[in-house]
Amino acid sequence: MKIGDKYRLRDISSRQWAKLASALGLDESATMSRVTHLASLIPEHVHRICDRIRQDRCLHPIVEVLHSSLAERAVDCMKTLES
Repeated sequence: MKIGDKYRLRDISSRQWAKLASALGLDESATMSRVTHLASLIPEHVHRICDRIRQDRCLHPIVEVLHSSLAERAVDCMKTLES
């Protein structure tokens, strides 16, 4: 999915979200606030989902890999949004 004029997640910054908001006729400030809020929720949701998976006795190592990878990526995205 294209955000602004970028496809790669690592290339999407606040500027790209502002471009998307403008193209869609949305308020840029409200859009950025919403995107930042949603991004801030990801680490906690990932943690809860992985806890549920473990409670269901799924102890496959990929669960831990996904947990750490997704949480780290969310932090990186938040840093990018703040720039």
